[in-house]
Amino acid sequence: MDRTASYELTLDNWCREFDGAVDEGLCLTSLFHPKITGKPGRILLLERLFEHMRERDDVWFATCRDVAHWWLKEHHHG
Repeated sequence: MDRTASYELTLDNWCREFDGAVDEGLCLTSLFHPKITGKPGRILLLERLFEHMRERDDVWFATCRDVAHWWLKEHHHG
């Protein structure tokens, strides 16, 4: 099992990336490959990350389709 960082450091990095993106008004997209996140301990990390994300009330969780529909509604002219 290859690991580049401890679980706590990984969670801290993910939370900081999320917080930084939200604080700057940016959209955060992430890809969690099953080889990396599909391990029991890492799934717990994802749950903790989602808990952290849900603590904010200024975040929109959306699918790509939701974002596309929003963009078309807000920016479609004609």
